[in-house]
Amino acid sequence: MARSITIRKSLPLFRTDSGDIDEHTFYGPGTYTVVRIPNPIKKGGPAWLKLSAEPWGTAEACWDAASSEIKRTAPLTFEPRAQLPGIVVAAICLLLTLFTIDFSFLNKPVADLPSLKTELASLVNQSNNLTNHYPLLSTATQKKYQRCFEEAIYGLDIYSRYRAVQQIQQAEVLSRKPTVGPYFEALNAIDEQLYRAWHQWRLTNREALIAQLQAQKAQLVSGEVMIEERLAARSIWLAAANEQNTAALLEFNEHLEQEIADTDPTLKDAARQNRDCADHAIRLLVKINHIRTEIANDKKTAKPAETARVP
Repeated sequence: MARSITIRKSLPLFRTDSGDIDEHTFYGPGTYTVVRIPNPIKKGGPAWLKLSAEPWGTAEACWDAASSEIKRTAPLTFEPRAQLPGIVVAAICLLLTLFTIDFSFLNKPVADLPSLKTELASLVNQSNNLTNHYPLLSTATQKKYQRCFEEAIYGLDIYSRYRAVQQIQQAEVLSRKPTVGPYFEALNAIDEQLYRAWHQWRLTNREALIAQLQAQKAQLVSGEVMIEERLAARSIWLAAANEQNTAALLEFNEHLEQEIADTDPTLKDAARQNRDCADHAIRLLVKINHIRTEIANDKKTAKPAETARVP
């Protein structure tokens, strides 16, 4: 019987249909639909839970441990008991998989090319089907959330973070394609005008001005205006995303969720799902880029030259 489970930490999942424990992936914090299955590694071993629509799973106790709430201690204090949740997670997973799962992938330098390609295909498939795990994203509530999102990014506490993320992304793109500069300049100019308009309450035509600027921005980011520059910028950024340059984006998503939930409590669940989905998509993208780099490097590796045969 399927059930939902919410995990609060990243959890390694293994393929349950092939019996190949070397095939694995990581799922970040979020809510997933899972089903209980017999232990695919050891007959009669502890039961596993797998994703209901995908062949990825691990021991049930590992799911339970990853879903437990971590209590935070007060700042600048040390309490040994605060370390227990992490220790418990590691201990449970180790005991359940001892002598059955090879964790050598944690320090394996480079996988072979076929394994990399298999993992890449799996990650791309997860990315393509990611929104299926978040039902609110396909309801009328999402339209209300989108309107609130478009206003929230110009909030006093959010806009500086929004601009910081933009600067990181734009710098990555401009370092590879400087000709995209005019597109970013136009986008930044509209954002600055919108930010000022949102906070100038004494403007007599404030609502009309905001609507006009929003229309200009929509035309710029999704219309036919500067379309080549826009598509180039998006393509370059997606290929350049890594753990370092997406850290600020993940932090921004956290603050944005809180801002929207505080502004409109009826959107709390939608904000939660949008953040989970966005964070998961970012982490998948980073993994995909990393594996693509490994594959490219593997292909570039020179093969040992054959020794000339003496007739």
